[in-house]
Amino acid sequence: MSHRAPSGQFRVIACDTFEGPFADEFVGDYSTLDAAIEAAKANLCPMTAVYVYDDTGECQFHDYQPSQV
Repeated sequence: MSHRAPSGQFRVIACDTFEGPFADEFVGDYSTLDAAIEAAKANLCPMTAVYVYDDTGECQFHDYQPSQV
């Protein structure tokens, strides 16, 4: 899966860090950075990392929710 979003968009990818091997999950492409960050935060749960990439493949936002144990 490419981290690079389509031209003028932002791509959200989530990664479940609990289930191995780690696998990226495509969440969606969004027209604004704010909408992408909102979608990323909505997909954040324990043992999950979320990333927002721009159309050059550069990470614009990331967050990680550690285990609640």
